[in-house]
Formats: sequence, C-alpha cells, structure tokens
Amino acid sequence: MPVRLLLAATVVLSSFTFPSQIGAQNESLPDSPHPSHRLPPELQSKIAELRQRLDVALQAKDAPAQAIILDRMGALYYTHSDPFDALEAFKQVLSIVHKAHQPALEATALCDVGASEFALGDAEEALEFYKEALPLWRTAGNKDHEAATLGDIAEVFRALNDSDEALQFDRRSLPLYVEAGNRSGEAAVLNNIGLIYFARHDRKRALDFFNQAIAIYRPLGNRPGEATTLSNIGGIYNQF
Repeated sequence: MPVRLLLAATVVLSSFTFPSQIGAQNESLPDSPHPSHRLPPELQSKIAELRQRLDVALQAKDAPAQAIILDRMGALYYTHSDPFDALEAFKQVLSIVHKAHQPALEATALCDVGASEFALGDAEEALEFYKEALPLWRTAGNKDHEAATLGDIAEVFRALNDSDEALQFDRRSLPLYVEAGNRSGEAAVLNNIGLIYFARHDRKRALDFFNQAIAIYRPLGNRPGEATTLSNIGGIYNQF
C-alpha cells in the first residue's frame, strides 16, 4: 500500500501553530531511527543527512520540522522495503502531529502507520489505524483521501480472506471518488470489485465491473490501469 506523506497532505505543516509545550515533550520521544545497514549506501547517506537535520530540529524544538524530516525518513525506509524502521519513524510523526489538532495531518500519519503495520504482516493493527483515520478525513472534508483509506481497509480485508467486508468498504469508497472527481480512483475500485466477484466465480458481475473500469481508464489514457483490467477480463474468458 502506498504511504501518503505529510507533504502530500492538503495543508502545509509548517504553517501550523503547535502548543508551546510541545518542544519539551519532543525530547522524550523514542530514539530517532538511525541509518539502516539494509539500505543501499546512497540511501544510508540520505538517512544520515536527515538524521543530522533532525538533531538540529530537536535542539531548536521545531516540531513541524521534526515531523517533516521523520516523515521523509519513514518514506525512504518504506519505499526500500524496510517497514520496521518506517513504522518507528511514522509513529514518531504521529506523536507530533496529534498535538497540532489538524485532522488532515493526523489522518495522514495514521494511514502511514497503518501501511507500515500491514507491510509487516499485522493486518489487525493496520485496520485499527486506518479506521481511526476515517473520521479525521471526514472532518477535514477530504473525500479523495477518505475514499483511498476505505480502499486500504478493503485491501486489508482481502488479505484476511474476508471478501464480504472488502466488498463493503470498496462500495463505500466508490461514491466518494465520484464526488471527488477522481476517475482513476473510481476505475481502480471498480476493478477491485470485479476481482471480488471473479474470486466468487460470478463471472457475469465481474465482467460488468471490469468493463466499467475499462470505460473510464481508456479515455483517461491510463494504459497501466487499462492493461491490468484487460488482463483480468482475459482471466474470465480463459475459464470458459
């Protein structure tokens, strides 16, 4: 699952006002992640540079800077298959942004923690963080991210072999993507719903949802999405 990252949120972290006592509280945060020997040398160098910047931010009691730097560290770990260190970084981000009382930021951090938990194989923990993020996205009025989080929850349920719950959450995400005008997101959910029906051997319904997805992907010029869905359609005909 993708992480969302604070810099991609709908607001700018550095513009927020944190409680005056947050700087002192930051000193009691868990030890910051250190460069991992599992990462390639060039990425270890990037992590080391970020660690130095984090030390400066900690000394200055600059909470927004700390959150952004830790978020970047978490993203580097996560995208290079180190979800354990990513989880540690994102949890520290969450402990900081929770004090800012900004729902979009907190929801972003919760989703990043959830993605890391899922990557570590802890689906139940991932569900808790994703579900905690949902009302915050609603408060922030971000239908696109709310839909994406519903889709993440559906993906967790698919991993748990609970297709009923997966289908429920996919269906909940669909109208939100429509309202947000996110056609690619809408097509992806239609494809995912088709896969659920395909797994249930309901070929007619599966084909209907796949065709709806194709009808969106094609005019968008989304070739990867179209190719994936065409492959799924091919899987249906291969079973006849």
